[in-house]
Amino acid sequence: MKPWELLRSGDFDEGLQIMREEYETKPGAREKLRLGIGYMWAEMYESAAAHFTAATHSPRNSENDFAYAGAAEWHLGNMTAAIRLWREGIKAQYAVGCMVCSMTARFLVVASALEPGQFSTQEAESILLDATERIGLSRWSGVLGRFLLGQIERDEVERWIENRDQDVKRALLWETDFYSAARRLNRVEIGVQAFRSLMRPMANAAYSEAMDTDTFATLLRKPEYFFARTEAAKSC
Repeated sequence: MKPWELLRSGDFDEGLQIMREEYETKPGAREKLRLGIGYMWAEMYESAAAHFTAATHSPRNSENDFAYAGAAEWHLGNMTAAIRLWREGIKAQYAVGCMVCSMTARFLVVASALEPGQFSTQEAESILLDATERIGLSRWSGVLGRFLLGQIERDEVERWIENRDQDVKRALLWETDFYSAARRLNRVEIGVQAFRSLMRPMANAAYSEAMDTDTFATLLRKPEYFFARTEAAKSC
């Protein structure tokens, strides 16, 4: 069985061992990311935080490193550390999907709505606005940023993804649902507990038997999934 199949079946020890060996043999960006995500899926958040935080200190760090490290710290209840990592992620060497870091800026907007005392929503939105204006609507990160800020509506987001491959399309629709709920929270249309309740079926999506392995792996490569899983665990 492949590592993702092992992890999905609950065989964390064997799946992670394969990932560790691959990373030790070839410590590239792909192998680094996969091992860290493996830790996250296995709910080994302390190991994930250490793994991704170490990666943030590399001269070739990626915005993904900061996003996942922050998501792990958020799950552990270390909100200050998570916010710090996401703020630093805005200046990562390599952005996700384009030349401008915006994913960690989106995380700051969501975090500011969930934990108002941790970060200013106004500042978070200003950071995201600056990033999305530089990206435009030709990139997915720009589309999501503008959607979260309320500059475009869901139908425009869905038009952007309608011709994508099926496994990618499902993951992007999941991400759209996540930011749709975050946008409602940010606009105070729903409260924190309502947001967390919306996260429960979203977190359960990865456990669906109907989801194929490729879609499963694509979904887990989105740090938002682990943000959602953390908040779902807090729902009443």
